Amino acid sequence: MPEKKHSKPILLVYCLTFILVPPVIHNTTNATAVVGGNATLTCQTRNHLFLRWWFNGSLVDYLPRFGTTGHGEQLTVKDVHKADHGWYVCQALNERFSVEERVHLFVLIPPQVISGPQKTFVPVSWTVTFPCVGSGQPNPSSVWLHDGEVIELENRPNIVIYSDHITIANVTLEDSGTYHCDLVSDAGAATSKGAALQVINATAVLTNTIVNVVWGSSANLYCSVAPSDTVKIQWSVNGAVVDTNLQARFVQLDNRHLDVHQVTYEDIHITCLVKISDGAMAAETFQLNVTAPLGAPTDVSVSISAEYVLVNWQWSGSNNFSLHVILYQADGIVDSQVVGFEADGTLLGPVSPNIDYKVVVEAISVVGNRLPSRPVHFTTNSVTTNLLLVEGVDGDPTIQTDLATSWIATRSPLFRSQHPTPVHHQQGRGSTERVVIAAAVSVVIVAVVIVLVLLVVFIKMRRLKKLNYECQTDTKSTKDLEIADIQK
Repeated sequence: MPEKKHSKPILLVYCLTFILVPPVIHNTTNATAVVGGNATLTCQTRNHLFLRWWFNGSLVDYLPRFGTTGHGEQLTVKDVHKADHGWYVCQALNERFSVEERVHLFVLIPPQVISGPQKTFVPVSWTVTFPCVGSGQPNPSSVWLHDGEVIELENRPNIVIYSDHITIANVTLEDSGTYHCDLVSDAGAATSKGAALQVINATAVLTNTIVNVVWGSSANLYCSVAPSDTVKIQWSVNGAVVDTNLQARFVQLDNRHLDVHQVTYEDIHITCLVKISDGAMAAETFQLNVTAPLGAPTDVSVSISAEYVLVNWQWSGSNNFSLHVILYQADGIVDSQVVGFEADGTLLGPVSPNIDYKVVVEAISVVGNRLPSRPVHFTTNSVTTNLLLVEGVDGDPTIQTDLATSWIATRSPLFRSQHPTPVHHQQGRGSTERVVIAAAVSVVIVAVVIVLVLLVVFIKMRRLKKLNYECQTDTKSTKDLEIADIQK
């Protein structure tokens, strides 16, 4: 058979390609999936020998729920979990180079109602707040209904709807009825249980009876508007009816007295509502001024830069305590840090835009006793680069500071230690371009070296050829002389 021409040069060029030229990732595709479904991430490459997929610093190619197709260019995630949400790294390798690109999997979590409205009794002109706390990804929006009809704010000026609650100010008899909320997102919807609001036309209302109490202690309340010891009294906390049979912290000693044990910072308004005659009601509200226990951290302040919250505080404790700094959202804890007793600040997060948060700093003893600070409530703005609103429980504003992102990233060792950059996330498009430039320079250098080597070989070959010619010429001349001598 005739020998194929140029087969060796082509093979040589093919091999040199994987040695001298880095891989190129020219197209990636993100994916979105609902919990329990399947998702496929795409990473199209060329000039690579191997393709690997990383998530949170670990290889996932061969994990049970993960699989690759198309020579590794497609990663399929089966039975998607909440923890699968985030950035994946596609790594293309050949003999000399490694190039990476990030691909995002967004996991949708159907909404779920965690805390909904509860049955409430209030007199006319009072303010009522119904919670609607939920979870889900993305954050669901709330739709409120009154007696089965969607509440139109333009027709109800006394109502304000927030992300996790609804407030009805100056209630009237027409506001009575059943309220419930729907949580809606791209992942689905959820509906809370209905709660009855009964507005009563009270003829005598005493408000703002202030009670000073320390967090964790007990408060004894006496309902002075009750006309007798036999009349039935309805107690409520922040508008929610108290069931003393189910809520052990609340103990009704007799018809007029209520003991509140282990008082918390959330026990703000406690109300007694009584019937004094046919068609006439009376109510009394106790405003609890809850102070921090002795030895708890004080002067807690927060400031936000980028997606993280910097928390500072004052505390003069001992090494028998550690400090637990907690960042709360409506549906639970977002982040927490345990720091030493000498610390006076830490970073928490990340936080999301337009969300209500709360920060608490607790001193915890070696035997588990808790001394929490007063909570600091704040709301992030649309870009989470500074604080839109910061206020304490009593409404007093606290510090509002905007820290530069560069300060946190470059000067805070705590930030760098708690939020290190993953090793496999450090290369992106910028690093790919640098690798390509370096490879091009390497190719030029190698080409110059090859040309120089070939030039040296060419010169040596010319010299050898010249020497060989001279040697042949001398040999021929010698033979001619010998022949001439013999003839003579």
